[in-house]
Amino acid sequence: MSEVDVTGQVLSTFTDVDWPYHLSTDSQDHVFVADCLNDRILLLNSKLQLERVLVDTDSEVDLQWPLRLHYNELTSQLHVVHETDCFVWCSSDSSDDDDDDDDDGGDDDFGGGGSGSGSGSGDDDDDDDDDDDCIDRSWRISVFSL
Repeated sequence: MSEVDVTGQVLSTFTDVDWPYHLSTDSQDHVFVADCLNDRILLLNSKLQLERVLVDTDSEVDLQWPLRLHYNELTSQLHVVHETDCFVWCSSDSSDDDDDDDDDGGDDDFGGGGSGSGSGSGDDDDDDDDDDDCIDRSWRISVFSL
């Protein structure tokens, strides 16, 4: 992660992240980072220096794949959307060689069901049920008071 000026010159950098998927800020220019592949939420200062790890795998919450953050300054709460089950890519259906024309309402790689629903929902292409190789995505919103 880097801060750059309008000319593209790097002003500051923070490299101890693995897939910084989403971020949020507060009025004091703190940066909350969803460090997705490390299963943690980081708090950086305005110079992109680590102030502290807010949530990680040692926390009480089973935080996996934090994907969205929202900091509410009025309540001093950080809202985090994350998975509760391990993320697994679904095996692709060998009979469906066209990327996403099977009208299942979702992305083939995620097992269909456009709203985070389980495997096989809306599956109308054939009865092979290769979607059984998928784990249902289970999303949670956790709220942390800071």
